Amino acid sequence: MKILNSETGYSLLLTLMLVLLFSILGASLMAMTINGTQKNETREKVIQSSDLADKGIELITSQITTELNQSISANGISAADYVNKLNNVVDKYKCIGGMPLTGEANPGAGTDYTVCISKSVDDLDSLLVVNSTQKYLRKNITFKSIGTSDDKSETLYTTYNIGSTQYPEVLNYAVGAYKAKSDFVDLDDPNRFPIVPGEGNLFLNGGSSIEGDLKVDGNLIVSDYGIRRTSNYWIVGYSDYSQASVFPQISAVSSGKKGKLFLGGSMYKFNAIFNGTTQNSVFNYDKHLNSTFLDKDNWYYTKVGSKYNGNLITEENLFFDKQAPLNTNKLVNVDPINFKSQLSKVHIKPTATNIYDVGDDRAFSNLDNAGDVYLVEEKCIRKCNNKNKEIELDYGGSFYGTGKNNFNKFGTRGSLVLYSTNTTFKEGAYIEENMYIKNSTEEYPSKIKGIVYVNGDLKIENAHLESDVIFYVEGDVTITESEIYGIPYDDRTGSLIIFAKGNINLSNNSVDKPNPSRIKGYFYSEQAMEIYGVGSNIRIEGGISARRITLNALRGDGKKYYSSNEQLKMSKALSRLNIIYDQDIIKNFSKLDIDTEPWINNISPPVELERSYDAP
Repeated sequence: MKILNSETGYSLLLTLMLVLLFSILGASLMAMTINGTQKNETREKVIQSSDLADKGIELITSQITTELNQSISANGISAADYVNKLNNVVDKYKCIGGMPLTGEANPGAGTDYTVCISKSVDDLDSLLVVNSTQKYLRKNITFKSIGTSDDKSETLYTTYNIGSTQYPEVLNYAVGAYKAKSDFVDLDDPNRFPIVPGEGNLFLNGGSSIEGDLKVDGNLIVSDYGIRRTSNYWIVGYSDYSQASVFPQISAVSSGKKGKLFLGGSMYKFNAIFNGTTQNSVFNYDKHLNSTFLDKDNWYYTKVGSKYNGNLITEENLFFDKQAPLNTNKLVNVDPINFKSQLSKVHIKPTATNIYDVGDDRAFSNLDNAGDVYLVEEKCIRKCNNKNKEIELDYGGSFYGTGKNNFNKFGTRGSLVLYSTNTTFKEGAYIEENMYIKNSTEEYPSKIKGIVYVNGDLKIENAHLESDVIFYVEGDVTITESEIYGIPYDDRTGSLIIFAKGNINLSNNSVDKPNPSRIKGYFYSEQAMEIYGVGSNIRIEGGISARRITLNALRGDGKKYYSSNEQLKMSKALSRLNIIYDQDIIKNFSKLDIDTEPWINNISPPVELERSYDAP
């Protein structure tokens, strides 16, 4: 047998096999590339069609809001006419029987969208009774938007709450720092809107916890240090100290989801630490709040997107557990509170039929079913002869109330002091001077219902208050050493709502105590507002709004100052300043508001409720 030792045949065979293998691999790779390209093109078309569907939603919500606003004249529109207009606009864009809106991203490119109203239901919380007829000022409208890119399409269903409100826009937010627009002019009170340095800014210093949406017309400045202010023995004024804490925590109401942020300006990290700085320091706490050095060349502030000590500062860096709120980058305008209109509803003058003589002790109690009452005091005009007294209508001192009282309308030229009382003002009260609610307990609480207009200051001191009341206050508001609860009803729980032209001061509530002072209320100020949860321990169930807001907070039980690492391990419930938006606030305002002739003056921004790519 002849044995072949040549390798030439094997080399040729191996070469042929390798050529075949690489041909197969090349064909497969080419097929995969072509398939990948097709998939990418398909994916891009799907994404583009989704974006087009979104664009359709933006178009129709803007169109409906514009048409409703155009129907409102400078003097407003009656509620009945407005509701007719709202119904007509909704019918106009219905998917069945209406006229859907269409648009193209790039004319002739096969990229377009079609949007219409698939469902509309009345918002039950917007009920208004007009001439014994029920009218709804807002609707929950579900839009169907189809975005098409070439041969691919996506259908998006989004539900918005659209229409007008009979309540102030500020009540929609847990925290709202707003700017007074140039048209905020009160001819009856030209000094009403003074300059507020740092206007529209929100300062979150340390570990406050907020559940709900935030509206910030200016800038949001955040720090993981709380600030405490102490009086200084050696220097006239205050000394300020930074206390290590954690970043603030923002979330949606009653869920772990992210809250929304409506931000008109920019977001900053505050880097400076105060160590006993005073008003004489080059940079101090007051200059920080006044934004004296903001947007200037210094190390005190780092704008989001910039670096500090070599580290990029992002939005996530500024919030607890890196959970930043959803920044909508939208600016929602608010209108000023119409104090004059509210005054006209509740104001009362003394007449022969409503004056009530409180006597020399100027006290009243248990005036049940009293009707209209205007408190007065008899005054001696000679030697206190009983026959020689006259009614003193201009008495400017204090009147004192206790017991159960039911008034229709109530008024007084002086101040009103309420102790443990259960008092209802069915059609409102007018207090010419100051009002005090004080010295009540859980066993003997104060209960107040109605609308009260205070021409001076409002002070709530050492009180256990159960309320379903709206206060309009010309002066300042002070709440100290008090707890405030809502009066429960079958369909809601009442609350304390305060609109003040002056400052609102919440201080010395549950100082160094483990359990917070619970305050169920909404507080609006036309000045700056500053709340401390460092020594104090406060839980606000409602919300706050002012032209500049500063929140200082730590976490802990008040027994000692905890390190930042210790605070990181604590839940948000242990924040010494909690603000939880109260979803009953709008309903409470609507229930209490006295409006004999409903009149619509504005359309509120659409509020997104839900979105899905699945048909409802």
